[in-house]
Amino acid sequence: MGSAALRHLHGSFLRPRGGPPELEPGKVTVVGSGRSFAWTPAAGSLLDVALAAGIALRSGRRVGQCESCAVAVVEGRFAHLVPVEGEQGACLACQAAPLTDLTIAL
Repeated sequence: MGSAALRHLHGSFLRPRGGPPELEPGKVTVVGSGRSFAWTPAAGSLLDVALAAGIALRSGRRVGQCESCAVAVVEGRFAHLVPVEGEQGACLACQAAPLTDLTIAL
């Protein structure tokens, strides 16, 4: 595989950091775990911040394609950082950011 192909392959697995500037820090609560964590736009996706806080969420490829990181949204609003197809009432943690305080269920 040539270097151009490697750059393309590598680029396809990069996740965006941050998000639109109107995103505000918020609190994410994980139902049934008694745990929560603070989310900030600079920190990345819900998955990135949960893992950094020591909260294990399911994940696979981490690019919003395998949907193994899907979590149910119990309360609050979220946005995906890239276009994804997903079920209503669920978000892909590897590509999602909260728009309000958020409560999720695993």
